[in-house]
Amino acid sequence: MTDSVRELTPDGIRDQLRRILDSDAFKGATRSAKLLQYCVEAAVSGEASALVEHRLMDAWLANQSLDEDRKKLDLLRAVARRADHRLRRYYRTDGADDPIFIGLTPGIYVPIIRDRLTGRRWSDAEEGDAAPFTPVPPLPARESSPPAPRRTVLPWAVAAACLILGTGLGYWNPLGFGGGVSDPLTALTNFRRLTPPETMSIDPAITGDGRLVVYSSDRGASGFMHLWMQPAAGTMPVQLTHGEFDDRQPSVSAQGDLVAYRSEQDGGGVFVISVSGGRPRKVASGGRGPRISPDGKSVAYWVPGRTDGGGDSKLFVANLETNSIRQLRGDFLSAQLPVWAPDGRHLLFVGRPRHGSGESPAAPDWWVTPVDGSAPVNTGVLTEGPRLMGLEYGPPWHWQRDGNAVLFEAVLGETSNLWAIELSSSFKVRGLPRRITKGVGRESQPSTSENGRIVFAGLTGGERIWSLPLEANTGRTAGVMRVVAASPDAVEYFPAPASGGRMAYVSPRNGSLRVFLRDPGRNSDTPVADTTTWSPVFSRDGSTLACLREAGGKGIAVEVLAASGARRDVPCNSCLRLFSFSPDGNILLYGARGADTGQMYLRTLNLSSGESRALAGEAEGITNADWSPDGRFIALASFNRGVHRVMVMSAGRGEGPVPITDGFSFSGYPRWSPDGKLLYFLSDEDMFRCLYAARINPATGGNTGPGWVVHHFHQAQRSPYGVSADEQSLVIRPEAAYLTMKEARGGVWVGDPR
Repeated sequence: MTDSVRELTPDGIRDQLRRILDSDAFKGATRSAKLLQYCVEAAVSGEASALVEHRLMDAWLANQSLDEDRKKLDLLRAVARRADHRLRRYYRTDGADDPIFIGLTPGIYVPIIRDRLTGRRWSDAEEGDAAPFTPVPPLPARESSPPAPRRTVLPWAVAAACLILGTGLGYWNPLGFGGGVSDPLTALTNFRRLTPPETMSIDPAITGDGRLVVYSSDRGASGFMHLWMQPAAGTMPVQLTHGEFDDRQPSVSAQGDLVAYRSEQDGGGVFVISVSGGRPRKVASGGRGPRISPDGKSVAYWVPGRTDGGGDSKLFVANLETNSIRQLRGDFLSAQLPVWAPDGRHLLFVGRPRHGSGESPAAPDWWVTPVDGSAPVNTGVLTEGPRLMGLEYGPPWHWQRDGNAVLFEAVLGETSNLWAIELSSSFKVRGLPRRITKGVGRESQPSTSENGRIVFAGLTGGERIWSLPLEANTGRTAGVMRVVAASPDAVEYFPAPASGGRMAYVSPRNGSLRVFLRDPGRNSDTPVADTTTWSPVFSRDGSTLACLREAGGKGIAVEVLAASGARRDVPCNSCLRLFSFSPDGNILLYGARGADTGQMYLRTLNLSSGESRALAGEAEGITNADWSPDGRFIALASFNRGVHRVMVMSAGRGEGPVPITDGFSFSGYPRWSPDGKLLYFLSDEDMFRCLYAARINPATGGNTGPGWVVHHFHQAQRSPYGVSADEQSLVIRPEAAYLTMKEARGGVWVGDPR
């Protein structure tokens, strides 16, 4: 690299931009190049306020209808994603040694510009470094529009962008914002990766003195996830556990002498091991998320429930000195994910208290319980406190030792980062959460030391379609998973249920969404239409494909393509997403936006008559649905008021939906077995996203007993967890289940106080 400090000037940044745009990575990418040039010039010229999404849309295309604005928003995001992919390719090839890094985060648009040698960012530059304002280059006058959004346009997207704009950005350089000067998380610097990029290294935990980090990694020769320990300074790591099973979720004592962890050894459970090595000791069967108390004498953990949706998850504390175990909060319907308070006398957990008979279940929230079993306190984080619009709260991960800040993972816009929220001395939520990290991937699993050092996991990865051999009518697996197909720019896949293996997928090629048909035998990909298309779905016998199509000035139509080659259009202006064909192939289930809400409702479209009808007992917030093989029932998934549920409703004009899961854990993507007696779905009941099944009563549509796990996806390297709602697919065929899996890589990062 050259003298990179001198290069971080407006002229140096523009020279770097020219090198990028002239490279092979941007060859022929007119839209991506123009958008990147626009955003970089705005940032360098001091006009970053022009990079909020609604302003970019106004600059791109003005005087459009609401529907057109939604289409332009989808197009803007698609082009930004392509620009981001091309930038990553450039810095892996031609730009590997360039002194200046330029990145573009979809949904944020303020470019990341930093000196690669010193870490200095353009947003850190003094006022004297900024060039006089020059008008930003014009964006394209007109570009082909993508469809009405498969993702609803969230009214909080602009608020999220404005929030992030006010903070400044870093690429894996997560500096905190907000809070007082006494908060150590607002004074972090020198972020560095502790583990090699080619490994899957996650679940970091740090000792109280900040010297030693313990984490889970596949960096050994076995391919399994095992525990490793390494000085935070970054010297040679030491493998702590061994065997042909995964070891995960370590918690290291403040004194640095003992590690508790979850292992799949011996049927799975909580184990402890000395940092000096030796034989691990099993503490409890089935336990997850172990946390060692501040004094190192106890381990808190939880055991997932086995009723609908994990409603009876239980919280325990094991005394390591007496080898005794006792349950906490047996008065709760569910209690899980414990985090020790700094005083060692209280536990923070996610729970739902029991209500009286006939009362509706309470909403989940963060609670604090004394370990002596006395009355708990509802913090109100999820139900009572002030909330940032659009912020999706994840579970609490760590309670700082030197204060009342709790670190947790949350999603805002397109990124998943670490956030902190304060609790008062009486354990009630106090104030708004503040963002701690600002990376462009997924940041999770934070832990801090007493001197303010922080460790966390940064996760990245791609998706591919895998098949799981299955006896679909019995819910039993029948072989080893294998890769079926992959497309680097695919948005979603739908394998045809019939033989032949045809697949349809959506790809944002050239900035416009298109449905492509893949013929594995010919290894060919063909677009189904020459206009914008999205949301493909096959009929049950695989003979017909339907997708949504932009019908010019006539709104939206359903494009119906038969295997014979015949095709027809059926108008459906209210369609947002197609879900499932009726058994006879003449009626489609689809999601439609309600008149006064951005959520989807479930409706049917008769492909012969064009008639659209609302279903009796319809539920809002529908995310997916599937018609039973006999046509009597419809399984649906909903996300309403923060609660995920899988339900079954009559296809006629009968009663409302019958819950199959209770909504405590994520559950979604319901799919019927070929004989209609089982309902498959994905669920996070045991803290991993696994494939479940429930037996359905043929008379009522309700489940006849607790669901069971068909297949666990507990390996961190490959799982449905982390696949976005737009990219996830699940298809059940007699011989196999087909689903999208994220193949993740992860790294452990360390941040030091200034």
